[in-house]
Amino acid sequence: MKTCLSRHFSSSSSPAPSNHLRLARALAIIALPSVSASLSFSSSPPFIHYSRSETHALQRRDIPEYGFYDPHLLDNGHMLTEIPVTYPMGLGEPLNVIISARSDPAVLQDREDQGGLRNYFLSLQFSGECLGQSLGTEQAANLGDGNGSRNETAVMRHNYGDPYLGSCKETIEGGNHFRYWTQNGKDANSGAIFMAASVELPIAQGHDIIRNGYNLARDWIVANATHANFANPNPLSVYTPDPAVVSASSVSIESVSSIQAIQATSTLTNVTVTDSLGAVMVMTSTITPTLTTPAATPTQSITLNRSGGTGEIRAVNGGIFVGNTAYNGWTYETTAIYMTGLLGNSSVGVNHPVTVEEDGRPAMDGLVAVLTVKVVGQPEGCVKILFWCF
Repeated sequence: MKTCLSRHFSSSSSPAPSNHLRLARALAIIALPSVSASLSFSSSPPFIHYSRSETHALQRRDIPEYGFYDPHLLDNGHMLTEIPVTYPMGLGEPLNVIISARSDPAVLQDREDQGGLRNYFLSLQFSGECLGQSLGTEQAANLGDGNGSRNETAVMRHNYGDPYLGSCKETIEGGNHFRYWTQNGKDANSGAIFMAASVELPIAQGHDIIRNGYNLARDWIVANATHANFANPNPLSVYTPDPAVVSASSVSIESVSSIQAIQATSTLTNVTVTDSLGAVMVMTSTITPTLTTPAATPTQSITLNRSGGTGEIRAVNGGIFVGNTAYNGWTYETTAIYMTGLLGNSSVGVNHPVTVEEDGRPAMDGLVAVLTVKVVGQPEGCVKILFWCF
């Protein structure tokens, strides 16, 4: 019988311990934290000792229903990453995938064993950097949790079905990859995982982002997790009349229904929208003013967040996908829900906007995929105590 503890507690000359014995040992470990903290192993231990506060954080359910805190609400948070050098300066990449804190606690632990986060990534065919060497520029993110701007936890690369060397192929030939961060600061400790995904060109082409590369990367991750098929562009995308196409800074737009004819473009800067004498005029330094007849609706004012979103986080109709993946004996069920309100459908503030825009559409379509991941299968012989397998 395969056991999770065989390399630590059994040998070829002695019989494997029974499930009752494993259970007794597990209970002893939980009951005697001071003893468990002092144990040492020649390799990684089969359990982690959590403090009372950490265990509470794993079990907490006071987070929003959608499983994370909106980064914009505290600490100058943002849904675009921070990159040391861009042209022009100050551009970032969208945090377009979130693993909800409503996921099983084991999945939210940044580890490869015990069915943790990196094992889940492997089930999606994403591995760590090629031979452990990072060749890219580190990016930072402020998740509005009180931690301020922090560098990425790691970069995961599509491994093309080879969990050991496949990320080397992605590094050389290009493909899907993402950076990730955990929202775990004192001001917003949800435990959710925020990911910035993009599809990049080969290293010989400077790892530039392909056309529609941010939206495609998000959709391909969802496809890997749920086996769904997505068209390009994603039919869930709504490019107008979302007011986020106008600017990624905080602005006030009157008569939102009257800007339906405005198309998103990376050249939209210093935009002013006015409602005067039954017409709307949109002024930029590069676009000829466009006149449209406003719809007969009440004037409303919307303030956009720092990432160009409306701040009203909503699920998209028809945007729910469910599927299973597995790796190393662990099986996961992922429910992916597409949401709007966090990002704008815009190119404003986005890195590589010229190469990413496609057929007149902006670099971002305003959608974020929120994944809730549950463990539905575990290795044979493991006895599950709380959130861990012994």
